Order: sequence, then C-alpha cells, then structure tokens
Amino acid sequence: MSKARRPPESDPLLSRVDALLDSHRHAQASASAQVPVLTDIVDLGTGALPAKIGSHDALEALADELQRTIMEQLGGDLDRVIEERLSSAVHQAIEQSLGYLRTELGETMREIVRAAVAASVARALAERFPPPPPAAPEKRARKR
Repeated sequence: MSKARRPPESDPLLSRVDALLDSHRHAQASASAQVPVLTDIVDLGTGALPAKIGSHDALEALADELQRTIMEQLGGDLDRVIEERLSSAVHQAIEQSLGYLRTELGETMREIVRAAVAASVARALAERFPPPPPAAPEKRARKR
C-alpha cells in the first residue's frame, strides 16, 4: 500500500487548519515536558536529600524539613482557618447557651406571671367579698 500524498496546499483553509493542529501539538508537547512524573526527582531548592533515607536521623531531618516547608507555605492560611473554626465553635456554643437561657427565662417568666395574676385575683376577690368576721366565742357556764 502506498501512502497517499497530500495535494499541494493551495487552499488557505487547509493551511490554517494545519497551523492550528501544529500549534496544538506543540502546546501539548511543551506542557507534558513541564509536568514532573513520579520517577523524576524534584529539587525544591531546600538542598540535597539525605544520603541514607532509611536512618532515623535522616528521617527526622526530612520530617523537620517537611514540617517547616508546609508551615511556610500555609503561612496566614493556617491562622485564618483556625480563626474561622474557633469562631464557628464559639458561635455555636453561644447560640446553644442562649437557646437554653431563652427556654429557662420563658419558663421563669410564665411562673412569675402566674403567681402575680393569682395574687392579684385573690386580692380582688378578698376586697369584693370580704370574709365574715370571726364569731365571738361562746361563754360557757361554770359549774360551781
């Protein structure tokens, strides 16, 4: 089978399509060349990796370096996240406490109003219908 040859590019549309495809291929090639893969060693500018990664001291140094790097990269974000979470937790605790206090205050106010109304009704009834005067004690006859 022989390869089909392209006719000479006389059509401007075909030349524009070819140019677009070439630029797309070039963009893909340059993007894939910039992305490291798992087998590539990436130097972050922090110095060389310890020679013997399996040693305890080397692992400690690597952990310290990792922690320092993470803390530097997080910067103010860590403080902001802590502030947001703390604020949210405090807000929830206050809302819960205020809800409890509202309930308690409502119950206490209802009891106070009931007691005040009962006292007022009792006083009004006592003024309108005074109790009868106490009966005089009967004199008993003494035996002699």
